[in-house]
Amino acid sequence: MPFLEVKDLILGLKEKNLSLVDKVSFSLEKKEILGILGESGCGKSLTGFALLKLFPPGITYYSGEVIIDNISLYKLSEKETLKLRGRKIAIILQDPLSSLNPVLTIGEQIEEVLKYHFNLRKHERKEKVYQLLKEVGIPEPKIRAKNYPHQLSGGLRQRAMIAMALAGEPELLVADEPTTALDVTLQIQVLELLHELNQKKELTIVFISHDLGIIRWIANKVCVFYAGEIVEMAPTKELFNNPLHPYTQSLIESYPKEDKIKRVLKGGVVNLLKKPKGCRYFERCETPCKDGKDKHPELISVKDNHLVRCFRYA
Repeated sequence: MPFLEVKDLILGLKEKNLSLVDKVSFSLEKKEILGILGESGCGKSLTGFALLKLFPPGITYYSGEVIIDNISLYKLSEKETLKLRGRKIAIILQDPLSSLNPVLTIGEQIEEVLKYHFNLRKHERKEKVYQLLKEVGIPEPKIRAKNYPHQLSGGLRQRAMIAMALAGEPELLVADEPTTALDVTLQIQVLELLHELNQKKELTIVFISHDLGIIRWIANKVCVFYAGEIVEMAPTKELFNNPLHPYTQSLIESYPKEDKIKRVLKGGVVNLLKKPKGCRYFERCETPCKDGKDKHPELISVKDNHLVRCFRYA
């Protein structure tokens, strides 16, 4: 049994009866890192939030299953879900300045997690906060714990967010573009920290990003999202060495190499309000299949652990 299993997950806008995440399925073993890759508006972050049963305003859950360590998330009551969040699964958000509470110190915010999930005395919580800050590489933890978010640099704020996510000792971590607002040096530091946590604490990670270089470096396997669905899924090395879907191929070819972009990815993600009946990538595809105009391709297995949604492989 996989540690994380997502089966036919459908999320959408209830008012418009529109699916934004459409029959998404994947699984993840303990200690694996899954990279979710795609352009903005492909449904990556919505899928990540759904793993915690959290939704932005207007988004609703239609159907599907999320099973974490043999626990079916969508069969739990709200009270049971709250106990699971932070303890079994936690999330790192992409903008720590707007995600952290500006009127509470870093230490107070981490301590709130400890209060909710553990029966610790006040001095024990304080020591645990300092320990967590030290673990994520924040210098002078006793001083930094008294700082407010605006008093920290972007890199330290992101580390504080990671410390808060780790406070409940979760087994699964969702990282929603955690390096987007950071410069390259800080990005490397945060990525190395997550990789270290994955190795030392056996932390299973779902890492969401539009950056191919980051996904290639950190992930064991990759799901490529396009217009709310998975179009390709494979182990990282296999996917980058042998991309099958035209969208994946275009993404890889457009990535800067030797200070040059080989190719610009043309057009934009299809408008899901005008979702085509056939292949959602049909209009952008440079070598479209005839069947793709009117028929919607299924996600099929081409070889061991390599799945693709394209008629040319059917």
